[in-house]
Amino acid sequence: MANSGSIHDFVPKFKQPFSIQVASGLDIQTLMNELSRLDDSVRRLSETQDTLKEFLDEATRKGEQRDPELEAAFEENKDVIGSQEERIHMITLVLVEKGVSAESLAHYLPKSQDPRGQSLNTMEPINDDGGIDL
Repeated sequence: MANSGSIHDFVPKFKQPFSIQVASGLDIQTLMNELSRLDDSVRRLSETQDTLKEFLDEATRKGEQRDPELEAAFEENKDVIGSQEERIHMITLVLVEKGVSAESLAHYLPKSQDPRGQSLNTMEPINDDGGIDL
């Protein structure tokens, strides 16, 4: 996933359906809705990956040939998850730029990272009250 500290430095690794500039023009509620949708999608895809991996590993343990369709789905899901996680990162960068506190977005971010790529334990407050600056 592209790691960058600001919306101006963001360079996507995956092809995205919209640019960070387009995301910057969207309202906070629309961005939060998309963030929630993406979070749910990544969670479901990750669960599917666990199931696919179990089937593939079981075939390997039994000495059977692994199903090529399952292997293809497993590999494709890796890219989809990567793309969606990158989009989550992109949206959180925009939301922080709009004044949403990184702490309030923490549960959407993989590996306990805030949108600037810092550990949440060492983050500086975005604003005094932790809310949205309007």
